[in-house]
Amino acid sequence: MNEGIMEKVLRLGASEPARTSSGSLQWKLAEIDNLSLCVIDNGPAAEFSVPGHKEEELVIVLEGVVYYDNGRVARAGEAVFHLPNTPYNGKFAGRETVRLLSIKAVPKAGATPPHPDLMKRVIRLDECPPFRRPSTGSIQKIIVATETLSVAHIENRPVLEFPEPGHPEREIIYVLQGKIEYNDGRTPRAGEAVCNLPNKPHPCSYTGIEPIRILEILSPCSKWFAEWGCL
Repeated sequence: MNEGIMEKVLRLGASEPARTSSGSLQWKLAEIDNLSLCVIDNGPAAEFSVPGHKEEELVIVLEGVVYYDNGRVARAGEAVFHLPNTPYNGKFAGRETVRLLSIKAVPKAGATPPHPDLMKRVIRLDECPPFRRPSTGSIQKIIVATETLSVAHIENRPVLEFPEPGHPEREIIYVLQGKIEYNDGRTPRAGEAVCNLPNKPHPCSYTGIEPIRILEILSPCSKWFAEWGCL
Protein backbone atom coordinates (compact mmCIF):
# COMPACT_ATOMS: atom_id res chain seq x y z
CA MET A 1 0.00 0.00 0.00
CA ASN A 2 1.04 3.59 -0.60
CA GLU A 3 2.21 4.91 2.78
CA GLY A 4 1.99 8.48 1.49
CA ILE A 5 -1.79 8.26 1.10
CA MET A 6 -2.17 9.15 4.78
CA GLU A 7 -0.50 12.51 4.16
CA LYS A 8 -3.19 13.83 1.83
CA VAL A 9 -6.61 15.42 1.93
CA LEU A 10 -8.38 14.25 -1.23
CA ARG A 11 -10.41 16.85 -3.13
CA LEU A 12 -12.35 17.14 -6.36
CA GLY A 13 -10.39 18.94 -9.05
CA ALA A 14 -7.04 17.39 -8.14
CA SER A 15 -7.28 15.31 -11.33
CA GLU A 16 -9.31 15.32 -14.52
CA PRO A 17 -12.54 13.29 -14.49
CA ALA A 18 -13.11 10.31 -16.75
CA ARG A 19 -16.16 10.24 -19.01
CA THR A 20 -18.20 7.03 -18.93
CA SER A 21 -20.09 5.41 -21.82
CA SER A 22 -23.33 7.04 -20.57
CA GLY A 23 -21.73 10.51 -20.63
CA SER A 24 -21.24 10.78 -16.87
CA LEU A 25 -18.19 12.50 -15.40
CA GLN A 26 -16.40 10.36 -12.81
CA TRP A 27 -13.77 11.54 -10.32
CA LYS A 28 -11.89 8.85 -8.39
CA LEU A 29 -11.57 10.70 -5.10
CA ALA A 30 -9.91 8.01 -2.96
CA GLU A 31 -8.47 4.53 -3.39
CA ILE A 32 -6.75 2.19 -0.94
CA ASP A 33 -6.02 -1.39 -1.99
CA ASN A 34 -9.40 -3.01 -2.86
CA LEU A 35 -11.48 -0.02 -1.70
CA SER A 36 -12.41 3.10 -3.70
CA LEU A 37 -14.64 6.16 -3.59
CA CYS A 38 -15.79 8.05 -6.69
CA VAL A 39 -17.95 11.13 -7.24
CA ILE A 40 -20.08 10.86 -10.38
CA ASP A 41 -21.99 13.69 -12.10
CA ASN A 42 -24.73 12.70 -14.52
CA GLY A 43 -26.84 14.68 -16.93
CA PRO A 44 -30.59 14.89 -16.24
CA ALA A 45 -32.73 12.36 -18.14
CA ALA A 46 -29.65 10.36 -19.20
CA GLU A 47 -29.97 6.58 -19.31
CA PHE A 48 -27.34 4.08 -18.21
CA SER A 49 -26.67 0.38 -18.66
CA VAL A 50 -24.03 -1.35 -16.53
CA PRO A 51 -23.08 -4.90 -17.58
CA GLY A 52 -21.71 -5.68 -14.13
CA HIS A 53 -18.37 -5.31 -12.37
CA LYS A 54 -16.24 -7.36 -10.00
CA GLU A 55 -16.79 -5.08 -6.99
CA GLU A 56 -19.53 -4.80 -4.42
CA GLU A 57 -20.88 -1.25 -4.82
CA LEU A 58 -22.87 1.11 -2.64
CA VAL A 59 -24.26 4.14 -4.50
CA ILE A 60 -25.38 7.10 -2.37
CA VAL A 61 -27.41 9.83 -4.08
CA LEU A 62 -26.16 13.29 -3.11
CA GLU A 63 -28.37 15.28 -5.51
CA GLY A 64 -31.22 14.31 -7.82
CA VAL A 65 -33.15 11.08 -8.42
CA VAL A 66 -32.18 7.74 -9.97
CA TYR A 67 -34.70 5.27 -11.39
CA TYR A 68 -33.61 1.63 -11.74
CA ASP A 69 -35.28 -0.88 -14.05
CA ASN A 70 -36.07 -3.24 -11.15
CA GLY A 71 -38.33 -0.59 -9.58
CA ARG A 72 -35.92 1.04 -7.14
CA VAL A 73 -36.15 4.85 -6.95
CA ALA A 74 -33.30 6.48 -5.01
CA ARG A 75 -33.46 10.15 -4.02
CA ALA A 76 -30.98 12.50 -2.33
CA GLY A 77 -29.76 10.97 0.92
CA GLU A 78 -30.75 7.44 -0.10
CA ALA A 79 -28.60 4.54 -1.30
CA VAL A 80 -28.69 1.33 -3.33
CA PHE A 81 -26.39 -1.69 -3.34
CA HIS A 82 -25.09 -3.56 -6.39
CA LEU A 83 -23.88 -7.15 -6.25
CA PRO A 84 -20.67 -8.16 -8.05
CA ASN A 85 -21.02 -9.32 -11.67
CA THR A 86 -24.70 -8.35 -11.81
CA PRO A 87 -25.98 -6.01 -14.55
CA TYR A 88 -28.33 -3.11 -13.84
CA ASN A 89 -29.98 -0.36 -15.88
CA GLY A 90 -31.80 2.86 -15.23
CA LYS A 91 -32.06 6.58 -15.83
CA PHE A 92 -31.48 9.89 -14.06
CA ALA A 93 -34.38 12.24 -13.42
CA GLY A 94 -34.88 15.95 -12.99
CA ARG A 95 -33.57 19.08 -14.67
CA GLU A 96 -30.32 19.44 -12.77
CA THR A 97 -27.15 17.37 -12.57
CA VAL A 98 -27.52 14.15 -10.58
CA ARG A 99 -24.53 13.64 -8.27
CA LEU A 100 -23.65 10.25 -6.81
CA LEU A 101 -21.08 8.74 -4.48
CA SER A 102 -19.93 5.34 -5.69
CA ILE A 103 -18.22 3.18 -3.04
CA LYS A 104 -16.66 -0.03 -4.37
CA ALA A 105 -14.81 -2.91 -2.74
CA VAL A 106 -13.35 -5.96 -4.49
CA PRO A 107 -14.24 -9.08 -2.46
CA LYS A 108 -11.32 -11.18 -1.26
CA ALA A 109 -11.17 -14.80 -2.36
CA GLY A 110 -13.54 -16.92 -0.28
CA ALA A 111 -15.59 -13.98 1.03
CA THR A 112 -19.25 -14.75 1.70
CA PRO A 113 -21.40 -13.17 -1.05
CA PRO A 114 -24.01 -10.59 0.03
CA HIS A 115 -27.63 -11.70 0.08
CA PRO A 116 -29.31 -11.07 -3.32
CA ASP A 117 -32.22 -9.25 -1.64
CA LEU A 118 -29.82 -6.40 -0.81
CA MET A 119 -30.00 -5.36 -4.47
CA LYS A 120 -33.79 -5.17 -4.46
CA ARG A 121 -34.33 -2.30 -2.03
CA VAL A 122 -33.54 1.36 -1.44
CA ILE A 123 -31.57 2.04 1.76
CA ARG A 124 -32.92 5.08 3.60
CA LEU A 125 -30.90 6.67 6.39
CA ASP A 126 -33.94 7.41 8.54
CA GLU A 127 -34.77 3.68 8.50
CA CYS A 128 -31.29 2.62 9.68
CA PRO A 129 -31.35 2.04 13.47
CA PRO A 130 -29.03 4.42 15.36
CA PHE A 131 -26.63 3.32 18.07
CA ARG A 132 -24.15 5.17 20.20
CA ARG A 133 -20.46 4.39 19.73
CA PRO A 134 -19.14 3.65 23.25
CA SER A 135 -15.67 5.19 22.82
CA THR A 136 -16.83 8.60 21.52
CA GLY A 137 -20.56 8.93 22.06
CA SER A 138 -21.06 9.35 18.29
CA ILE A 139 -24.46 8.47 16.83
CA GLN A 140 -23.78 5.85 14.17
CA LYS A 141 -26.05 4.29 11.55
CA ILE A 142 -24.97 1.28 9.51
CA ILE A 143 -25.91 1.86 5.86
CA VAL A 144 -24.53 -1.46 4.65
CA ALA A 145 -22.45 -4.26 6.15
CA THR A 146 -21.22 -7.26 4.19
CA GLU A 147 -18.18 -9.42 4.85
CA THR A 148 -16.22 -7.26 2.38
CA LEU A 149 -17.55 -3.75 3.02
CA SER A 150 -19.14 -1.63 5.73
CA VAL A 151 -20.38 1.95 5.37
CA ALA A 152 -21.64 3.89 8.38
CA HIS A 153 -23.06 7.40 8.78
CA ILE A 154 -21.59 9.02 11.90
CA GLU A 155 -22.76 12.24 13.56
CA ASN A 156 -21.24 14.01 16.53
CA ARG A 157 -20.81 17.37 18.12
CA PRO A 158 -17.75 19.52 17.38
CA VAL A 159 -14.82 20.02 19.78
CA LEU A 160 -14.47 16.32 20.49
CA GLU A 161 -11.11 14.55 20.60
CA PHE A 162 -10.98 11.08 19.13
CA PRO A 163 -7.82 9.10 20.10
CA GLU A 164 -7.82 6.51 17.29
CA PRO A 165 -5.03 3.95 17.93
CA GLY A 166 -5.59 2.19 14.60
CA HIS A 167 -7.66 -0.77 13.40
CA PRO A 168 -7.11 -3.69 11.00
CA GLU A 169 -9.48 -2.42 8.29
CA ARG A 170 -8.64 -0.19 5.33
CA GLU A 171 -10.57 3.06 5.77
CA ILE A 172 -11.86 5.98 3.73
CA ILE A 173 -13.49 8.89 5.58
CA TYR A 174 -15.76 11.17 3.53
CA VAL A 175 -16.94 14.39 5.19
CA LEU A 176 -20.57 15.38 4.60
CA GLN A 177 -20.70 18.34 7.01
CA GLY A 178 -18.21 20.16 9.23
CA LYS A 179 -14.52 19.33 9.41
CA ILE A 180 -12.06 16.98 11.08
CA GLU A 181 -8.58 17.96 12.27
CA TYR A 182 -6.13 15.05 12.36
CA ASN A 183 -3.09 15.36 14.61
CA ASP A 184 -0.86 14.81 11.55
CA GLY A 185 -2.11 18.08 9.97
CA ARG A 186 -4.82 16.80 7.62
CA THR A 187 -8.07 18.81 7.79
CA PRO A 188 -10.79 17.40 5.51
CA ARG A 189 -13.94 19.48 5.12
CA ALA A 190 -17.33 18.83 3.52
CA GLY A 191 -16.91 17.10 0.16
CA GLU A 192 -13.37 15.94 0.94
CA ALA A 193 -11.91 12.58 1.97
CA VAL A 194 -8.92 10.95 3.63
CA CYS A 195 -7.54 7.40 3.61
CA ASN A 196 -6.28 5.60 6.72
CA LEU A 197 -4.08 2.52 6.45
CA PRO A 198 -4.63 -0.62 8.55
CA ASN A 199 -3.14 -0.57 12.06
CA LYS A 200 -1.89 3.01 11.70
CA PRO A 201 -2.90 5.43 14.51
CA HIS A 202 -4.84 8.47 13.25
CA PRO A 203 -6.02 10.53 16.25
CA CYS A 204 -8.17 13.51 15.40
CA SER A 205 -10.65 16.09 16.66
CA TYR A 206 -14.08 17.07 15.42
CA THR A 207 -13.86 20.85 15.16
CA GLY A 208 -15.86 23.87 14.04
CA ILE A 209 -19.24 25.11 15.24
CA GLU A 210 -21.69 22.81 13.42
CA PRO A 211 -22.41 19.11 13.96
CA ILE A 212 -19.99 16.77 12.21
CA ARG A 213 -21.40 14.23 9.74
CA ILE A 214 -19.13 11.74 8.01
CA LEU A 215 -19.20 8.43 6.13
CA GLU A 216 -16.89 5.79 7.58
CA ILE A 217 -16.04 3.30 4.81
CA LEU A 218 -14.18 0.14 5.82
CA SER A 219 -12.94 -3.03 4.15
CA PRO A 220 -13.31 -5.68 5.39
CA CYS A 221 -16.45 -5.03 7.46
CA SER A 222 -15.87 -3.30 10.80
CA LYS A 223 -15.21 -5.88 13.51
CA TRP A 224 -16.75 -3.47 16.02
CA PHE A 225 -20.29 -3.87 14.66
CA ALA A 226 -20.60 -7.45 15.90
CA GLU A 227 -18.91 -6.63 19.22
CA TRP A 228 -21.35 -3.76 19.83
CA GLY A 229 -24.29 -6.02 19.05
CA CYS A 230 -25.24 -4.12 15.89
CA LEU A 231 -25.26 -7.12 13.51
